[in-house]
Amino acid sequence: MKSISLFALLLFTACSSKDEQFCQCLNAGEELNRYTQQFFDRTPSDYEEDRVKELKGVKSDACKDYQMMSGKIMRQKKVECEN
Repeated sequence: MKSISLFALLLFTACSSKDEQFCQCLNAGEELNRYTQQFFDRTPSDYEEDRVKELKGVKSDACKDYQMMSGKIMRQKKVECEN
């Protein structure tokens, strides 16, 4: 009986654990969005353009494994990151 409850606990833990890399992908995208919002009203400086390129690179690296993921799975993972 102990082995069944231990197995159930391990299974629950494995199913509910969040994908840290996906959470980093979300955070990188949010940081890029926040930074680029200021350029709706003005043109970025050279330094700011370089920063945008840097943030895009960070986001690209963090999100490379999620390019072909379905929207449904992405939404589930996003909820897990928020908890």
